[in-house]
Amino acid sequence: MIKAMATSGVDAEVRAARSRGLGIAAYAKLSGETYTSSPLSCRVGVPALAVEKTVYEKKEKYSWQEGEKIYKECEVEVDGRKQMKKVDTGRRKEGKWIAHEDRSQVEHNISTAQSGLCFRQLGATEGIVTSPSQICLDLLKFDLKKLLSTQKANTWFEPSQATQVSVNVGSRNQQPPSRVLGHEVVERVVPVGVEVFALGDVASRNAASVPGVSAQGSVCVLQPKPYKPFTFSIGSESSYLADGTEQFGWTGWQAKVVGGLGYGFWAVGGLAFLMGVNSR
Repeated sequence: MIKAMATSGVDAEVRAARSRGLGIAAYAKLSGETYTSSPLSCRVGVPALAVEKTVYEKKEKYSWQEGEKIYKECEVEVDGRKQMKKVDTGRRKEGKWIAHEDRSQVEHNISTAQSGLCFRQLGATEGIVTSPSQICLDLLKFDLKKLLSTQKANTWFEPSQATQVSVNVGSRNQQPPSRVLGHEVVERVVPVGVEVFALGDVASRNAASVPGVSAQGSVCVLQPKPYKPFTFSIGSESSYLADGTEQFGWTGWQAKVVGGLGYGFWAVGGLAFLMGVNSR
């Protein structure tokens, strides 16, 4: 089904949506590239359309470890025979505090470019007066976090200036204080200018009605269509299909549709659609 569809460019779909009028959608298979005129900055230094940042605090904590039991050799009589046996004295060797590392999430946020999560014609260049045509996503109907999870994580550690703790080895009643070792930061980004593959309804809508988009007038939007696959994925159509087959063992487009669906798709019977196609 998907392979049989003709692939449209963003410019052509934007023109068609505007000619149909506000709110009148048409289903399309598109190729394009991520785009924004106001990119976000990130650690790796590339202009980004969306950035997810998660911060974990690493602490050094202590737990008490009891000392080993103390035994003594005693002579005992077993079946009329004397033999040596180890007997628990009820006493223990000196215990000690054991350091271990604790990791907990203290911050998580996802930022998108002010213009929204958008894409333009593959290979387009920005004009002197106007920006290229673009199609944006309604973020209430698309799982941006799932898309970001497919991107490579950039991780680094920011050590704290915590002082060394003096550990009292033999005193159980004096637990050493925990100390912050630093923070591990994990960043994932959707870069500007990378190829994307998309499936969904394209419609012209009032920009004010599209969550995540900051614009005046109307904007072209990619949105779910009942009983049709809906996705927005990084890469070409061929990589989209190949990745799905390898990861899930389904036909590729079915697998990737599940991976990239927005919440709205399931609300209108998407699961029934996928099951029906899989049974053919």
